[in-house]
Amino acid sequence: MSLHMMDSLAPSLTATNSSSQFKVETIPPQDEDEDITISLSIFQRTFAATDAYIRSQCHLQTFWSISHFITIIGSLLYVFALFRDNTRLQHSSYKLTTWGTVTTYLIVLYRSNFEEQIVVNEEKEEVILEPKVMCISELMKNENAQLLGYICLWIFTEATLIKLVPFFIYSLVNLSSYFTLDLIPNSGFSNALLPLLNYFELPLLSLASHFDLLAMSYLTKEAYSSGSAYPLVIYLCIWALRYENSEISRSSIKGIVTTIDQLFFMNFIPMRLQAEYALWRTYCTFMIPLDTPKYLESDVSEDLNASDM
Repeated sequence: MSLHMMDSLAPSLTATNSSSQFKVETIPPQDEDEDITISLSIFQRTFAATDAYIRSQCHLQTFWSISHFITIIGSLLYVFALFRDNTRLQHSSYKLTTWGTVTTYLIVLYRSNFEEQIVVNEEKEEVILEPKVMCISELMKNENAQLLGYICLWIFTEATLIKLVPFFIYSLVNLSSYFTLDLIPNSGFSNALLPLLNYFELPLLSLASHFDLLAMSYLTKEAYSSGSAYPLVIYLCIWALRYENSEISRSSIKGIVTTIDQLFFMNFIPMRLQAEYALWRTYCTFMIPLDTPKYLESDVSEDLNASDM
């Protein structure tokens, strides 16, 4: 027994008008083997059609790539506006970049709520999507959800290039990988470009992580000047989640701490100051460890696979 959505209502009674005389005929009930039609309102039909359209992976992938492209173009326009001192272009390009990024991570989070299953039927591959439930704890640990929280915070705070650089890097890396691995795989251009992307991918993501720390410093200055620390507190909460689950964020802190260690243990630093620093360093490392068992036997590449690629 199959269900069909029909544009017209399924009639149960018919009426004829002949010489001011009405004749009502009752349609006999359908057999069990016949199809059953269900009438839907225009809003239900619109919602069903829109939902089916959105769930199409081809269209989502297209919107995903376009939103990344918008983020890149918007960031470049913002840099151009800074050099030209064009306030109007700065405002519009900043909004373009932020909303393009919001679209990107909304699409990624939407897709993460569905499990993809590839079924081969008559030598044709079909992708079947099955909805799954994402609990709050999984959502908070999801790196794309954390990045979405960042960009939503940037929409309601002061515009600056420091806040856009990480998302420009993420869009550049993701779009380059999609271009070489999915659009033109096994071509001469992609084979020549892929080693270059693999070489620069980790340094670029590490640079983006350092810009997250610069954004923290900028929010601290912004909180001091405005007298409101709410954006800084929200940012610190999101950053703490990223620090807990992202090895790249952890490695950036480790690099800064290593540099400070080298400065404090130079020969001209007094021994007493070195001892106090070592005690403070041990306490901080105990409270906020730079390494966790999650990453002791894993590679940074595993952390990259969890991000929006």
